[in-house]
Amino acid sequence: ECITTMADDEDVLELVKYPAGMGLRSMGDDCMIVETLMRFQGITFVETTSLNGTQSTTGHLPVLSSNTDAISGVFNIIDYLRKHHEVDSHLVTDPRLFAECKALSGYVYDRLSPCISYLWVWTNENWESRFEPAIGNHISWTQRWYVPARLLNAHEARIRRATCFANGDQVTQEEVLAVARETFSVLNARLGSNSFLFGARAPSSGDAVAYG
Repeated sequence: ECITTMADDEDVLELVKYPAGMGLRSMGDDCMIVETLMRFQGITFVETTSLNGTQSTTGHLPVLSSNTDAISGVFNIIDYLRKHHEVDSHLVTDPRLFAECKALSGYVYDRLSPCISYLWVWTNENWESRFEPAIGNHISWTQRWYVPARLLNAHEARIRRATCFANGDQVTQEEVLAVARETFSVLNARLGSNSFLFGARAPSSGDAVAYG
């Protein structure tokens, strides 16, 4: 399934992402970050949905492809967009703000992404009643076991790798909510009364990572 229109120039960007589900634009938070950033910047691209991460060097979506490159990993994609599509160009002229944008993005991602994984897959109600059925709408019956299992394993691995939890194998919902609240408190303090982070006149990659 492809939506939106192709770019006018020869270097057409294709964003391969997990399909929509559970009321979200994508059943992958990394995919939503990249899509939000590209829409922030008015970058035209072809959007393709898939549940197959084999085309990615990380084994997971999103993948951003041009005529010459295929980039995997949310921060690799952001770096590519900075280099080739002027993402964060309004911050580059201020080295301090640019460094803060990169640091805050990493901090927020490392804390919120495992929280999202926990709420999606480590609470049986969400996984069994929402996430797994949503995946089932996009796959054949022969894939009904291994595709959900692969995605579940990826989310569980992310939770176990997380350094924001005391023990990745024994995370509680109270701990997840505490980490999320603390992270959003940091974001709210940095945002203040501004429309975008860092007091910038336009959204940055930091805004996409935090709120995408």
